[in-house]
Amino acid sequence: MTAFIVPAMMADRFRGPHCGSIFGATQVASALGSALGAWLAGRMFDATGSYAIAFGVAAGAAAVAAWSVWASRIPLARPG
Repeated sequence: MTAFIVPAMMADRFRGPHCGSIFGATQVASALGSALGAWLAGRMFDATGSYAIAFGVAAGAAAVAAWSVWASRIPLARPG
């Protein structure tokens, strides 16, 4: 249900003539991660007999994504 939030958030953070290219690059990266994630998790399970590594990688990716959103936040206007 984030399909309408991501474009709006990115348009706020990356205004200008390159907004479309930045948005497109992030969507391609997201699609590749979605396509390869389940397959790689299955391969890790086959190799180790556990999903622990796959969950660790997913948690790390989520942490990097959360940090990226936080780091690109729009500064609040200070009064005065």
